[in-house]
Amino acid sequence: MLKVESDRLIQDWLYASQVIELMFALEMDNVQRIIKARYGQRRTWIDISMSEHVDVRTLSRWRDDFKNKLKRPLKKVL
Repeated sequence: MLKVESDRLIQDWLYASQVIELMFALEMDNVQRIIKARYGQRRTWIDISMSEHVDVRTLSRWRDDFKNKLKRPLKKVL
């Protein structure tokens, strides 16, 4: 048996990764762009708000909504 198959922590991380990928794919395009810009490209919220023509508070709300969608399926893992 491989260590990946037997290690509970690795299994939890793989599950969390799959949940995040699935929920991300279901998100609207504008939310995907801001998540990629913030966490993938490390851009600031102000920079993202300027390029997306959206208020910073709206970006925060979209981010929080996305995080809340992840909480229920990841609650038992994390």
